[in-house]
Amino acid sequence: MGFWEWLLGTKPKMIFSPKRFGPSFYVDELNRVQILEGPLENSIFKIEQDITGCQMRLFLRNNGNIIGRALCDRNPRNGNIVYWDVMVNENYRMKGLASVMTKYILRELISIQKKVRFMLRMIKLYRPTDRSIKLQNVGICVIAHRLGMTCEFDLPKILNPLNIIKFEILPQDGIFPPSYKIVLKNYPYVLIGFIVDPATLKPITSYDAYIQMIQRPEVIEEWIRTKAIVIGNGNYVLKKQGINKLISCIADDEYEATHFHAKLQAV
Repeated sequence: MGFWEWLLGTKPKMIFSPKRFGPSFYVDELNRVQILEGPLENSIFKIEQDITGCQMRLFLRNNGNIIGRALCDRNPRNGNIVYWDVMVNENYRMKGLASVMTKYILRELISIQKKVRFMLRMIKLYRPTDRSIKLQNVGICVIAHRLGMTCEFDLPKILNPLNIIKFEILPQDGIFPPSYKIVLKNYPYVLIGFIVDPATLKPITSYDAYIQMIQRPEVIEEWIRTKAIVIGNGNYVLKKQGINKLISCIADDEYEATHFHAKLQAV
């Protein structure tokens, strides 16, 4: 982006480069979604949606039973969409349904709003003395990361070694990978973060890898530079530099990408 574009606050030029984001799917005129690839290939689910002036609720049913939901608040006047809840039944987790619901919601709301400013709300603040501190929101954090969204905390500032009191490795908990509990001198005082492979964007699950990485003094700066650290207790917002990536994840073709680009605005 050039100087005058930056000065005037205009968006970077749209470059459509399709990116994989969950399994491909097809929605018919009866709001049935068919998964076209992956572990749920050829499975068909029923989508139920309720869009009001201030909210969108989506439910995914299988044989009449709700097996997934996604909820967001919206403000058509200023374009704000706040995605704050996504849940998939335990038997269907890690199979791409959260990505399917997220993509469906974004496409629907972009189509009916004049402008869109997108954020994911999942902040949970801890005190260093809290006994029950654990990693949460892994799935939606990975989705935010893949969509090109940015943690609203100023990580280079917050994760300055001079601001860190201690690191602690939290063990893997079920399907959740190991994570770091990072105690800070200043707000938000405690961050829970996990590491993703920059190539695959999948969480690293090796406990030994977490031990090895924490022993290298330059590792924090490297995590931030490569966007390898994902914060599980922070909100995520769509900034200018992430707009093209989000569009490349949810648009089907260049015509649609141009339409989305005209509506999406940075937070």
